[in-house]
Amino acid sequence: MIQKLIAIRWPLFILLFITTFVSGIWLWNNEQHIAAHVPGFSIMRFEKPETEAGLVSLVKAISDAGDMPRITEDLQIDYVFMAGLYPGIAVWLLMLRRNARKALSTTLLIAALLQFLPWIFDLIENGHLMGVLRGEPLGITVGLFRTMVSGKFFIAFGGAAMALLITIGKFTMRKRLYV
Repeated sequence: MIQKLIAIRWPLFILLFITTFVSGIWLWNNEQHIAAHVPGFSIMRFEKPETEAGLVSLVKAISDAGDMPRITEDLQIDYVFMAGLYPGIAVWLLMLRRNARKALSTTLLIAALLQFLPWIFDLIENGHLMGVLRGEPLGITVGLFRTMVSGKFFIAFGGAAMALLITIGKFTMRKRLYV
């Protein structure tokens, strides 16, 4: 079983990368369309609101501009984006474990397993934002919501940065990092 997983690591990584890339472009196009119709709109302002009232007013502005279907689609596409991004980072980190020294291998494994946290945070975030789009309250404090979003970005970018740096280091310091 392990040998079969090792054999498909590159095709799996490429599939996850393509999924992330295509859905990311789609998300970016949606954001540009909404930003053209709603003054002051940005996905970060939507995902990290200052207050719940500010989020509700932004949703009202999106609704008034007729872009409610577009922002709903954006959140739905985000599920596809998540399904490519977080597992993609985890697979990349796990691929780097091959022939790595024990300490580095353990660190990479922990970083890969941590990628489930931002995925969970993103799922929770999207669920609450979909509720706000339906007219429901946010359901959690804005502080906790912002902390989840910040944690999601920190862990995901940290894992991706670690993978990128080790990938670069693999070619420049091969003898020190790898057996």
